[in-house]
Amino acid sequence: MSFRERARLTFDVAVWEFFRYFKWKDLVIGFVFFTGISGAVFLGGMLVGGSGRVVKVATLGDGADALALPKKSRVQLVAAAGRSEAELRKAVAEGDLDALLLVPRVEAGTLVVRKEPRYRLEIQNLLDESAKRQRLSARGLTPDELKALLAPATLEIVYEGKGGPKSKAVKMTAAIFIIATLMGTILGMAYIFTGITGEKQQRVTEQVIAAIGHQPWIDGKVLGIAAYAMTTMTNLAVGSVLLTVAFWAFSGGSAPFPLAAVPLGAFFLSALFMALALILWNAFFAAIAAIVNDPNTSQKSSAMFLPILPLALALAVLKDPDSLLSRVLAILPFTSPSALPVRYALSTISFFEIVAAVVLMLGAIWACRRAAGRIFEIGMLMYGKEPTWKEIGKWVRSAPQS
Repeated sequence: MSFRERARLTFDVAVWEFFRYFKWKDLVIGFVFFTGISGAVFLGGMLVGGSGRVVKVATLGDGADALALPKKSRVQLVAAAGRSEAELRKAVAEGDLDALLLVPRVEAGTLVVRKEPRYRLEIQNLLDESAKRQRLSARGLTPDELKALLAPATLEIVYEGKGGPKSKAVKMTAAIFIIATLMGTILGMAYIFTGITGEKQQRVTEQVIAAIGHQPWIDGKVLGIAAYAMTTMTNLAVGSVLLTVAFWAFSGGSAPFPLAAVPLGAFFLSALFMALALILWNAFFAAIAAIVNDPNTSQKSSAMFLPILPLALALAVLKDPDSLLSRVLAILPFTSPSALPVRYALSTISFFEIVAAVVLMLGAIWACRRAAGRIFEIGMLMYGKEPTWKEIGKWVRSAPQS
């Protein structure tokens, strides 16, 4: 079979596999469902978490006058205004006050609440700082001396070259790159396993292999399902961007747009390497699915958890994108789809590093699809006992060049 004929058959199989699962109606429903649920979770989190709500805490005792909150604090201290401790406790029980802070002296306090105080650390810091000020003041220091003594040291950070501070939005986007790659991989794996294990039970599969050939069939399946997974992930990406715009506008739009600080190249690299990762993992899962008789009982189905390992390793890049481990993970196949876009977003990488990662990924894809074709050719025609890993290794080594 000539290269042109093999390419045409591969394309035909890929198109058939893509439209086997692709439905416009399902795409629209998925988009609406994703954006609706995500929006509801965001709004619900704001309501449940009490975002922006002021916590009113009444103070009572000789040490109350020494308390001083920082400028930015959600806790608001409320004076007793002549009310007794019993009256204030009743106000807390009825929900008129969030808490009552009894301060007989600054060094010790009692917090009376109606429910678990999520602001406990702020109250603790308030008492600590106030007690520190009172102890220093008792040593006879003037207000100016006390202010100078408690003033924090200043640290100025100057960035040379193209480096710069990374915002929280950039770091969150980098983490999303890792999660998105895993989601796409799992999506492709699900359809590969469902399709191949189902076809293995049908005798017509033998006739299809004889007519098309094992390699064009496996290549077409891998490409078609990878294209469908990319379409689904693109749908989710568009929904995520629209939600980000909506939440940014909802907050008033005063702050910079969150995604504006993320390098455009990071999105391009994430899309490119996600596509390559889908092809690589789909080829791997196709080989596993071809030798599995029953996914519910086969021990080889445990290979489905392998994509989690690169995810766990790529998380190290978020912590230190310039470490030796991060540099290696950004080049190696299986880990580069998650690690390289993260390194690009959080640090500065060379063009050579990108080229090396792409070349190694293409080499891994070629080797994996060739091995998958050979395993698919033999495994799809085998019934009964599943082959051992040693036997599978012999099939791969005996695979003809294609």
